[in-house]
Amino acid sequence: MLYDADRVLDAAATPDLQDLYEAQLGVFLDPNDPHVVAEAARQGIPHDWIQAAQRSPVYELAVRHKVALPLHPEYRTLPMVWYIPPLSPVADVVGAAGYDDNPTTCSPPSTRCVSRWSTWPTCSPRVTPT
Repeated sequence: MLYDADRVLDAAATPDLQDLYEAQLGVFLDPNDPHVVAEAARQGIPHDWIQAAQRSPVYELAVRHKVALPLHPEYRTLPMVWYIPPLSPVADVVGAAGYDDNPTTCSPPSTRCVSRWSTWPTCSPRVTPT
């Protein structure tokens, strides 16, 4: 995702809560816009990073289609991290490892991002009825 670093503080300082979402979207730059690509190259952004931004679905999803991705501008944080988790591969790996792959017992707390390094939630071992 390419973004305008000069707009970040302005977006974070948006006074009206109702305007935060649009302010956040205004920070992001269209990776297929020739002017954005030229300026990114001029600013020293490596060509492979520009290509990665062009291949990434994040701009299309977040800006054009307004799909809600994990982002909380109301806290005035600009994480610049997006992840659309595929649940079936996680469940398959967890189940193959002998753990409970039931989504209600394995998700979401055990598949969430770590919020504190001292606690790392795990799935419980599968219990086989006797």
